[in-house]
Amino acid sequence: QVELAKLMRSLDMRELAADLVRRMRSRGGSNTDQLRTLMTYFQTQDDKEQAAEVAMELLQRTSPMRVSARAQSRNINTAESQLRKTAMQALAASGKLTALVEATEKRLVQSPNSQRLRAELSELYVGAGKPDKAAALFANSKSEDLNSTAALESAAKQFVAIGKLDEACEAYLKVLRRKPQLFQNEFYEIKRPFDQTKRVGELADLVMEVGIKKFEGYRVSELCSDLMRESKDTERASRLYLAILDTPVVGNNAMYNLNNVLSNARDLLKDKPTLEKTVQYLIKGSKTTPNGWSMLFQGYSTSGDGRH
Repeated sequence: QVELAKLMRSLDMRELAADLVRRMRSRGGSNTDQLRTLMTYFQTQDDKEQAAEVAMELLQRTSPMRVSARAQSRNINTAESQLRKTAMQALAASGKLTALVEATEKRLVQSPNSQRLRAELSELYVGAGKPDKAAALFANSKSEDLNSTAALESAAKQFVAIGKLDEACEAYLKVLRRKPQLFQNEFYEIKRPFDQTKRVGELADLVMEVGIKKFEGYRVSELCSDLMRESKDTERASRLYLAILDTPVVGNNAMYNLNNVLSNARDLLKDKPTLEKTVQYLIKGSKTTPNGWSMLFQGYSTSGDGRH
């Protein structure tokens, strides 16, 4: 239908083309794919007003980038965020983005606790080329506020997006104190700004502070491995490693998690008490987990002096 409308316009059948497009819009409903097609059509025809109208519909029918326990998959969020970005570009081209920003600012003043409005305005600021104002929306969020966790998560993402990595780290540290389970699903996204600012050790400190049992074992072992392999932070890695050895050996996962750490633990095992504690953990795990003995030396090699 869009191609037909283009052909009609090329043949100077503009009224018929406009009527076809109007019918397409009326049948569009909540179909964002069709709305995106229409917006692109108007843009190619240099019809900025109509493109802006469709762009507003797209923004109304989609959600601003935010984080929640019920968030959709990352791929869907990314596609939707890109769609909203394209819609904001259409509004900017028509000169209507500034008015939308101002209207959203007024709405937030009237509803200062609305996390949706906060996320929407932050997104609009980025679209309008004002990333500092986007970051400032979340800069003063308080972790003590029961309603601020989502804002802090959004803030961390916004800080990463605009390159304020230290601020992102601070926001993530606040969130993880309140919501340790986030570390399981968002591990690499959370860890990235800490890697880039060489602050991975602070994540280890936080795990120890909050309690190692509140975090997934395989994430803790991965963090410990990274401390030894990439950060070379032996002191923090040692504390975290000993904390891992103090946790109960429950099921095969505990042994697998320790295996992941041991592949990078050569320096730690030079300390005799640490080596002895590791041996006792392995023996206990081999006795108490299914197929434990077959797992004991899985993945290990023997050096010339007979050490495993």
